[in-house]
Amino acid sequence: ARAAGDPAALAQALANAIWAIWVPDTLQERQRLADELVELAQRLDDPRLSFWAAVRSEMVGTEAGDRSQVESGLATVRALAASVPEPYMAYFRLALESSWAVVQGDLQASEQWAIQAYEVGTAAGEPDAVMMFGALLFLVRSSQGRSGELVEQTVQLAGEQDSVAGWRAAAALALIESGREDEARELALAEDFQSIPWDQTWFIAMFLWADVCSRLRVLDRAGELYELLAPFSGQLAATNGVVVLGSVAWALGTLATTAERYEEAEGHFAAAAEIEARLGAPLFLARTHAGWARALIARGRPEDLERAQPMLEQADEAAGRLGAEGIT
Repeated sequence: ARAAGDPAALAQALANAIWAIWVPDTLQERQRLADELVELAQRLDDPRLSFWAAVRSEMVGTEAGDRSQVESGLATVRALAASVPEPYMAYFRLALESSWAVVQGDLQASEQWAIQAYEVGTAAGEPDAVMMFGALLFLVRSSQGRSGELVEQTVQLAGEQDSVAGWRAAAALALIESGREDEARELALAEDFQSIPWDQTWFIAMFLWADVCSRLRVLDRAGELYELLAPFSGQLAATNGVVVLGSVAWALGTLATTAERYEEAEGHFAAAAEIEARLGAPLFLARTHAGWARALIARGRPEDLERAQPMLEQADEAAGRLGAEGIT
C-alpha cells in the first residue's frame, strides 16, 4: 500500500493490520499504527474510515490506560455514528459507550447502553450482538455482586463446543457467587492455560481465571497465571476495547497475595492504583484498594493494619456510592 502511493489503500491496510496483530504483546506496535491511521484519516474525506480509525485508537487507548486518547476516540465515534446512517456503526458506538460507563463507574448507564446495543445489533442482523450483550451485562452484574444471577447462562455458554476460555472463567466466577465452589474448582483445575488461544480474548480469560484461582486459593494454578500475566503489568485487560475488566496489575497483586508474596503484591497494587486513578476508573480503584488492604491484613504487621483501614474506607465509600455491592 505504501509503494502504491494510495492513501486510501494504506488507511485500509493499517486498519486491518491493527486488527490482525491484536494480541497483548503488540500494544506499542498497534499504538504506532493507530496514530498513523488517525492522522491519515484526517486527510481523507471518508467518514467510515474516520470512524474505524477512531475506534482503533479508542481501543488501543483503553488497553494502554490513556484516558485522553479514549475520550478523543469516543468523541469522533459519537459524531460519525450520529451523521452516517449505518447500523453497525451505531451498534458499535453503543457497545463502546456501555464499556466506558463501567470504567467510569456508572453501572446503570452501562446496562442501558448494553440493552440499546443489543436492540440495534439484533435489528441489523449483527451475529455477535447476543454474545456482546452477555459480556457487557456480566461486567455490570459482577460489580453489583449479582453474577450468580447469570450462572445458568454462563455455564451453558461455557459448555458449548466452540466456547472461548473467557466464558469458562466467567462461569467459574458465577458458580463461586452462587455458593457452588466445588464446581468452580473443577473448572479451574480442568482449564489448560497454556492452550488458551493467543488472540484478542486471551487477556479476558487470564484476568477472570486469576480472580477465580485467587478466590478459591488454587495455589499452583495461581502461580502459573502470575507468570503468564507478569509481562503485561502496565496494561488493562480488555477485548476490542469493549469488554474492559481492569488493570493487569490488580490481577497480579491478587495472585501474589494468594501466594503470600506480600511485598510483590504491594508493588502491583500500587501500580494498579496509579493506572486506575489516571484513567478515572473509580470502581477498578475501589477494588484495588480492597485487594491491597486484604494483602496488608494478611501480612498482619501493626502498621499494615493502620494502612489498611483508610483503603477499606475509600473502597467502601466509592462502591456504596456507585452501587457496586460486589466490591462492598
